Amino acid sequence: MPVFFISLFLVSLLRQCYSHLFALSITSKYILHIIPFLSLKMANSGIYVKMTKISEITGRKIDFQLRVRVINLWFTPDRANPREEGALHMIFLDKDCGRIYATIRKDLISQFKDEIEEGSAYVVERFMVGKNDSSFKSTPHKHKLSSMRGTKVFKVKATEIPANHFEFMPFHDILSCTKGDQFLETEKNGKISKLMDTTLADLEGNRLHLHI
Repeated sequence: MPVFFISLFLVSLLRQCYSHLFALSITSKYILHIIPFLSLKMANSGIYVKMTKISEITGRKIDFQLRVRVINLWFTPDRANPREEGALHMIFLDKDCGRIYATIRKDLISQFKDEIEEGSAYVVERFMVGKNDSSFKSTPHKHKLSSMRGTKVFKVKATEIPANHFEFMPFHDILSCTKGDQFLETEKNGKISKLMDTTLADLEGNRLHLHI
């Protein structure tokens, strides 16, 4: 008789344990599915963690978030195979008119190509920060951003960020400019030429990228 009650008690205990484990499994799956949705809703509402200003970006930092608009976007071909896209390049602009150059490497282009549009705003997180020490700089910022496996991008509505930002200069200052980081040097047949990357925009918002 005692054996019967002990067996009944053990069966009841096992049923309760199974019930709790099943509930925990369902809850875990629900949480995993709802996290991306909550992230998107929080990004749209602007109540994510405190956003970092572009002017506050420092070297070697990856755990930060930016609320920015992509004001320029272009692709460059792969050096080994010019028929393939080698990298995706962007200029980010925040509400304080800070600008920074960002790039997505070749193996990650397919992940972001259909998500990122020129002119749209995003909350972006987990970009690697490096020195903007290339021979040609698309922004005056001391640093640049590079994508990695953990990079996240959420499209948002950000009316506080302007559609574009221009730094106007007289023609005389442009023609007399001697800063190497504003020119791209090319060599052909032993002759060195200097190119300046320029964007023209009309009143309808159409833009044309030129090398002068």
